Amino acid sequence: MTPRQSVAVAPAPSLDTNRAATAEILHELSLPLHPLALEQRSTRAVIKDIAIALAVALVLRLPYFRGRLFPLNDGGMFAQIIDNIRAAHFVFPTHTTYNFLDIPLSYPPLGFYLGALCTVVTGQSAVSVLTWLPLALNLLAVVVIYFIAKEVYPAGFYACLAACCYASIGRSAEWLIMGGGLTRGLGMLFASVAILLFVRSHKCDSMMLAAWSGVCVGLAVLSHLEGGIFAALSVIVLSVLLPKRFQNLQFSLLAGIVSIAVVLPWVIWLYRHLGFGPLMNAAITGGAYYAPLRWIPLSFLAASIIFAVIARFPYVCWLTVIPWFLRRSGATYSAAVAGLCMVWFVNAIMVLLVRRAAFFRRWRDALLVALALTFSLQFSGLPQVRSDRLADLRLNTRAQVSPAELQGMQAAVQLAPANTKFFVFDQRTSEWYEDMIAEWFPYFTQRQCVNTAQGREWLPNHAFFTAVDLSAALEFSLSSGVVKILDKLQPDFIFVAGPFDEDHETIANTLRAYAKTAPIYKNSEVLIYKVERQTLATSGAEGVSTQATAIRATKPGASSAHP
Repeated sequence: MTPRQSVAVAPAPSLDTNRAATAEILHELSLPLHPLALEQRSTRAVIKDIAIALAVALVLRLPYFRGRLFPLNDGGMFAQIIDNIRAAHFVFPTHTTYNFLDIPLSYPPLGFYLGALCTVVTGQSAVSVLTWLPLALNLLAVVVIYFIAKEVYPAGFYACLAACCYASIGRSAEWLIMGGGLTRGLGMLFASVAILLFVRSHKCDSMMLAAWSGVCVGLAVLSHLEGGIFAALSVIVLSVLLPKRFQNLQFSLLAGIVSIAVVLPWVIWLYRHLGFGPLMNAAITGGAYYAPLRWIPLSFLAASIIFAVIARFPYVCWLTVIPWFLRRSGATYSAAVAGLCMVWFVNAIMVLLVRRAAFFRRWRDALLVALALTFSLQFSGLPQVRSDRLADLRLNTRAQVSPAELQGMQAAVQLAPANTKFFVFDQRTSEWYEDMIAEWFPYFTQRQCVNTAQGREWLPNHAFFTAVDLSAALEFSLSSGVVKILDKLQPDFIFVAGPFDEDHETIANTLRAYAKTAPIYKNSEVLIYKVERQTLATSGAEGVSTQATAIRATKPGASSAHP
């Protein structure tokens, strides 16, 4: 009888072992959400965390200003509104004189009053205030985001890192520190405070904090409508995602009632003086600059819900909901939530790495900071400033009007009567939301720019779309098309500001050919042409007179005029 052979069989991992491993991973993932056992946070430690976050923000924002006290990109219309408020002795005007368009002021007024107040207190001009005030509001928002992060991550290390991640994401500042960031930044600041107060009302079971959250939602609406939408949306989403949902529903309802009470006086004023027509005109211009595929955001939302349930981190759902309601500016407002989520995602990566090698455990915190900031900076966080002017105009949305262009505007004031019209052309003419020269020109010259789109969104008869389409049409027009556009707009002067790329140089050459003679003003970047329309009368054989209009540029004197 042959002996029976024995075979060693490796035991299969038990179900309990797999569950234990999963539970251990989930526990490690949730560690940032709990306070550290030995950590005792003092006021000095909080101030240190805030100083670190502000330092990161300043390092990434100050290079755009190039040491000049001048707003980034836009803000010309806002400067005019601030001046109008001061001229009216702080009575909110029904219309603004910007670009001689008699634009109804259906815009939320709070930011303009803050800007006007700062001009009185500091003695500075509206232009100077629009340089530093949006930046200051953005830095305050970074501080508030830190305190929101403290509610999510009680450990100061993670809260500080979340604030730094927010400050490192490009859209956390791009449209908020420009001159036009006066209203956008103030809306973001009040929205952030509203979120902070609502989260604290949830933790403290405080109806008073919920009511103050509603006040801040209302102030966000009175600063910028999209900021108000973000604040209200966040309160609703958090009331669903956080525990104690019935209480959250009560608090969110209270916040909603209070916010309506805060906004109602302005709504009544708006209805009595202007009606809702201008507001509706502007509403239809607020569509997205892009058209996202339907299934991509839907899949992302579904995945975030599954992820939130499994990983027990509900805030990722908050992140994915925002673009559905703020399609144009979703990236700007999502940056705040993205900073919070970035810490959790990078921590999850580190949990997996640490389980594989002891090296990662030794340098865990340093690698966590490096990865989180590196990933955040990938979203256009590094300054895009270029020394070459043309490259700067093409790549940097936060460029400034150059000194040479300002000199050209000063020359336009001296050379053109007050009732004349200008056609302004530059590298960004086809991108109206970045065309800073066309926006600032009406303010500095107090002359009308016939192709400025800003402000027309409040006007009837689709005036905004007409201006935008006209500017975009220049880029695709042949020489004859450019001439037709000029004939339609009927400018008295042409203001050409270089440098240009090849395509825009072709259009500039057409404008020069349209002028036919030498410019009446010239500097290193700007050319100004004067267009004269002369009526010529001729008689036919039967004695019937006919008229023809000849368009030419008047010939300047021996030397060019300078400011």
